[in-house]
Amino acid sequence: MPFGTLQERVYHGRKFENVEQLKQAIVLEWRALSQRFIDGSINQWRRRLQGVAQENGGHIEPKFN
Repeated sequence: MPFGTLQERVYHGRKFENVEQLKQAIVLEWRALSQRFIDGSINQWRRRLQGVAQENGGHIEPKFN
């Protein structure tokens, strides 16, 4: 997922002195994500949301593991 990947990339080997440094790192790493990666993440969420709808809001994790 993009946010887990983004978090890993932002914090990998870094410590931030303030919120502004963190914001700059987030923007830098977000821009470095490929469009292909973002598209794949969107498609993965689409499948998950469709699964939730098919299960009437029920638990879907076993279907995606």
